[in-house]
Amino acid sequence: MAERKPGKKQIGNISAVPFRGGADTVHERALIPSGGFSMVQNMRNRHPGLVQRAGQAEFNTTADAALKTLTLHQFSKGKITERHFFRQDSDNDVLEATNNPPTANTTFGSEVHSGSASPIPASWAELDDLLVYSNGVDQHQIYAGTANYVKAFIKYDHASVAPPDIPENGYDYTYDVTDGQATTYANLSSLNTIAAFECIYINTPIPANRLTWTFGTSKPNGTA
Repeated sequence: MAERKPGKKQIGNISAVPFRGGADTVHERALIPSGGFSMVQNMRNRHPGLVQRAGQAEFNTTADAALKTLTLHQFSKGKITERHFFRQDSDNDVLEATNNPPTANTTFGSEVHSGSASPIPASWAELDDLLVYSNGVDQHQIYAGTANYVKAFIKYDHASVAPPDIPENGYDYTYDVTDGQATTYANLSSLNTIAAFECIYINTPIPANRLTWTFGTSKPNGTA
């Protein structure tokens, strides 16, 4: 009988699986294309590839034993860098954090809104750098933060017509004073008084408690 010699069997090339499909929890596993996963836990897609989630960190070293947290929301503006972190308690009060995450605090922060009894978990929404808060029992609350660009800035200059309630002509400097650029501005160097039918109109989304001006090459005016 001839001696049997061991041989080699070609089983094919083993290729890497690209991590491009992400997690698909809707379709059957057999229908998920190569590179997709029926479940991904503690990982975050970076396309391509996955990275481990950073996990959790303690935000308050002193717990509030009397009240539960109903909702949390971080208000983050897009036009300027401004953030506020809010907590709705089970007694319907809203507190603002002393520091924004991930900076830890002892207690959460100070109360900024006192709501009525029997609340539901609030709805938070952001529109054009304004925060809208609705808790189901109180009037809706609108919060603009501590700094906002104006909505309109009009310089009115007419030879004989007094400034109307709503101007229909003038110089619209809205874009120039809200684009965040130092090279654009509103030129008020020739602005006269209201008695000479000249003034400026400034529109804000909610009643303003102050206006912050940035002056470039200014013209001193003792009556301004």
